[in-house]
Amino acid sequence: MPDRSRRSAAPLTSVRPVPRPDNLSAAHSNSAAQDALKGTEPAGSDSTLALAARHGEIDANVLEAVSMRVTAVANRHTKGMKTTELVPDNVRDVLEQCAADRIENAAQVAYILATALHESAFGATKYRRSEPLVEDRNTYSRAQNGSYTADNHVTGGKSKAPNGSLIEMQYWDDAYGHKLGNRHGTWDAANFKGRGFVQLTGRTNYEKMTNKLRAEGFTYTQDGVVWGQDQPIDLAANPTHVNENSDLAAKVMVMGTMDGDYTGRALPDYVNDEQTDFKNARSVINGDTAENGDKIAKLASAFQSALGGNPDWTAVFGRSAQ
Repeated sequence: MPDRSRRSAAPLTSVRPVPRPDNLSAAHSNSAAQDALKGTEPAGSDSTLALAARHGEIDANVLEAVSMRVTAVANRHTKGMKTTELVPDNVRDVLEQCAADRIENAAQVAYILATALHESAFGATKYRRSEPLVEDRNTYSRAQNGSYTADNHVTGGKSKAPNGSLIEMQYWDDAYGHKLGNRHGTWDAANFKGRGFVQLTGRTNYEKMTNKLRAEGFTYTQDGVVWGQDQPIDLAANPTHVNENSDLAAKVMVMGTMDGDYTGRALPDYVNDEQTDFKNARSVINGDTAENGDKIAKLASAFQSALGGNPDWTAVFGRSAQ
């Protein structure tokens, strides 16, 4: 959810950044939701989807068929745009979370999918420097005197630092250091840059999602720890979990979109049983409707068609509209 406003550089303090994991691909978790559908749910953990699958409320076979159609649509719309393939499991994770949260309106699910594709391409990456489900930046250039510069993709201006150890902090501080609860002149903006399917951005939003996840009793497994059970969820202390754990990323996106946590506007305000306003639904995520509203609306329409195939989305819940 990038913010496009401009801001200037400022002095920086030495606050340590969140360390980058060495192997992002190994960080994908086996959550209770996924494991329940595969018949290998870990002991001591229960998700809404796990319970629903066990009691026959969610048809895992239909979910798999729908996921395959949705993944095909997503691949068609990213062909030639990314250097890596879409991750089918990530598409499925988003659909599983929609099912777990009982989102039966296929148009709402379609818009959530379109948002994930637009914001993060479900984890497919564009450049060799890119990290899955992490906001991209522009290239850092080194001068002969050892200083670094970069064209900042958020401000449109130049980010500058005297050495390579500070350019990362300066770049993101220029972008988001004065907003979204980030402490200007620290590593906050770098740590809380866009992450996950929806590109959750800013300390305030990480703290807000932490409180909501705790209140709901949500759990996810990361590095052998069941967060929300073994340890309290704390996204402000562990921001990389949002991009490393697709179950968490899916929950953050679905919950925030449906509840209106990002802009104060909720998806059901625009897409419901009486209307389907895909274009203006963009204001649920970002204020760039004029720039991206039509583009994302077309993606949502394509996903809506995929969800309406045979079997259709409602069959996930044991019934069909056809």
